[in-house]
Amino acid sequence: MPNKLYRPSRHGRLASVVPIALINVAAITAAGGGLGWPSQAIAQEQPAVVTGETRLPPVAKEELRYAGRDFGEWRRQLLTDLEPKTQIAAIEALLAFSKKGYAEQAVAAIGPALESRSEQVRQTAFNALGEIGPAAVPVLVAALRDKVRSVRAGAIRTLAEIGPAAREALDPLGLAVQDEDQSVRQAAAESLAKVGAGETRLLPAFEQLARNADMRMRVAVLSGLSHAGANDPRFVPLFLRALDDEHWEVRQWAGEALIRGGPPSREVIDGLTRLMREDIERFRRRHQFDATAGGIVRALAHEERNLATVAPVLVEAASIVLTNPAFAQWSWMDELLKALVRLGPKVAPAVPALVQFIALASPAQSSSIILAIDALAAIGEAAREAAPALEAWAADENADIDIQRHAAKALRSIHSDE
Repeated sequence: MPNKLYRPSRHGRLASVVPIALINVAAITAAGGGLGWPSQAIAQEQPAVVTGETRLPPVAKEELRYAGRDFGEWRRQLLTDLEPKTQIAAIEALLAFSKKGYAEQAVAAIGPALESRSEQVRQTAFNALGEIGPAAVPVLVAALRDKVRSVRAGAIRTLAEIGPAAREALDPLGLAVQDEDQSVRQAAAESLAKVGAGETRLLPAFEQLARNADMRMRVAVLSGLSHAGANDPRFVPLFLRALDDEHWEVRQWAGEALIRGGPPSREVIDGLTRLMREDIERFRRRHQFDATAGGIVRALAHEERNLATVAPVLVEAASIVLTNPAFAQWSWMDELLKALVRLGPKVAPAVPALVQFIALASPAQSSSIILAIDALAAIGEAAREAAPALEAWAADENADIDIQRHAAKALRSIHSDE
């Protein structure tokens, strides 16, 4: 059996004990890292030809090392060393081992760290257990009964990260929805939705939570379902009802869920249009668009079958977005402009906003400027008031050549009858 050499890891990765015959000693010595061994004798043990298909033999997990130490040594460090930074280092090492056949052993070793007095140690332990995944579920379920509120809440959030693979935790999460602490109840409602959205038996529970007297509970369950159940048609009626909730945040999450779903039905389109109009009114009062507005614009703009029916609300959105510098860098502005291009003459009332945008926009917004110009070209003769602004861009020698070209094309389109 050939001698063995310990090959150290880089950046804290697991190392393994590898037969010397498989290490390219010639490459090491050529790089100035002479090992003091007879290079010819070592070289005789190496394969004559090394190809891209040459693979190292499998290594038994007992031979694995992290920073030169085996699993047992890191486990002992976590259990016996009281210094938080050292415990955190041990948890990170055990997490690395968990990905190499030590998942259950790593969970058993990390579990006690959830009782640490150090919040940072506890959080590192929760993060590690979440990354390990399903094998950590029993330990997390046990933590739901902990006397410390932050431990219960941390276990709930970690189960939510694991998602449907943590379905064995559904009943305990159902009990956690009744926890004495409001923040724990809220986290449990969201986690229950993320873990159990695919469970038909839980549909009545979600319906009940969506009607809970506490607005925060309604937000929590809708937030969870917007991630896990958005594409499930069973939840569409629940989301549509939530669009009529008295609290804007609840309506926002319902809209988010409908946006993330599949191709919207006419009923969904109507609901999103209503929500977009409400957001426009909110802007007029408070001069602030909600983050959901961009998603609504994208959802409405991408729905070809119903695009004409939502043209008025897109024009309303354009009248605000295109004339307000605060939205200059919003990613969904281009989505709105693309929809206006496709709608053409149907969005003629948006011409004043488009004209103001291309007249005042910065050259750095070249892609948005081109889309706005294309929208004017698609509108055609009804966009004649845009001629001066288009002529200015077409004649500007310092302008992007693509902007000049699109402006000249738009001018021909709006003057096509002359």
